[in-house]
Amino acid sequence: MGTSKSSVAGKVNGSIPWQQSDLIWLAIHRNLSPGYVLGIDAYLTDGGWKPETRIPGPAGTRRGD
Repeated sequence: MGTSKSSVAGKVNGSIPWQQSDLIWLAIHRNLSPGYVLGIDAYLTDGGWKPETRIPGPAGTRRGD
């Protein structure tokens, strides 16, 4: 995620708020839904989160951009 261990720990324990960029990174790189990270989703489905549409990466990173 590009942040320190203490920053991630603070986000996990609720003392530091999650940023949108954190949630996008976790969805893309760790297959975790934003709802799961925020404690909204009660469970993960078998095999992890399956978004109906692919979450795009940062602009200019896809082939053809």
